[in-house]
Amino acid sequence: MISIKDSSEPFRAFLGSILSIIEGEPVEPSQFDPSMQLDTIMEDTDDGPLPEDDIDDGSGVYVGSSSTSNPPMMTCSQAAHENINPGLMITSSSPDSPESFQLWVHLDALSNNTLALPMSDRNDLNGKQRLWLTRFVGSGSTGRVWQCHFDDSDDLFAVKIVELLCPSDADSRQRLQNEFNMYLALEAAYKSGQLCDRIAPHCYGAYEGDGVNIIILGLCDGVLNAWDELSAPEQAQVYKLVQDLHSIGILHGDLEPQNVMRAIGGGFHLIDFSQSTRHNCKENVVQNVTTPLIDQLHTPRPAAGRNDICSELQTLRNSLWN
Repeated sequence: MISIKDSSEPFRAFLGSILSIIEGEPVEPSQFDPSMQLDTIMEDTDDGPLPEDDIDDGSGVYVGSSSTSNPPMMTCSQAAHENINPGLMITSSSPDSPESFQLWVHLDALSNNTLALPMSDRNDLNGKQRLWLTRFVGSGSTGRVWQCHFDDSDDLFAVKIVELLCPSDADSRQRLQNEFNMYLALEAAYKSGQLCDRIAPHCYGAYEGDGVNIIILGLCDGVLNAWDELSAPEQAQVYKLVQDLHSIGILHGDLEPQNVMRAIGGGFHLIDFSQSTRHNCKENVVQNVTTPLIDQLHTPRPAAGRNDICSELQTLRNSLWN
């Protein structure tokens, strides 16, 4: 039971007016007392923000949450980490609304985040970049995806968000952390020269706040609805992406059309690595097929029982060339 009998007269009148419109409830009449004395609230001296002032009270619009509670540490000093990633502010408020009406969520980089944000011309007073959510793109088993941009920039990005609202959301948070670990592995492969072409969208880091975790990614140009949308050369491109992924020791774990996106400017990217695992692929074609030529890929399907074709590549092969 919630009672408002001890609430102030103005609040009871305000709540009654709302209920009278929405629920058709009768409004309790207010008694006007001309001799009523109003209290004067003395303004305290501003001694600067208190530690509790930085705690989000839940009044803002939470835009995501995910990632593990104890992420693995990378081989970079905490000081360097703090200099590269001072933090982030994110909002779904309109840039046209007054600043006093804008609701921001403050985020810090995950402890294993070694990836840098895109450059922005404007930060807040604490050096944090500001990210604006502009359009809802879609949702999946792990979180929601929004289109976004940074302050004073027309470049668009995607942000994957998981909110930790109930105990069951801890699984989504763990999957997002796992996904970020795979993006770190991909980035290491690009820098070392193991991969020449990008398998996935560019990742700009992972951040966490009070009940919300996010991953910031490059924007793609639409998701596949079915495998038969692909032309024969496109089928070969997608198959080659998965081969390259296996060649650096990653099993995607959820190869469906909705996890393949068209890259802006042409080609494809794999997305949603939340169920990915490390994998030692022994399939011969990972080494043998180095170019996406159709005649190389349309070879007779291996006989049942051959162990040089791993199950994920075999399933993809059957889906594309059935």
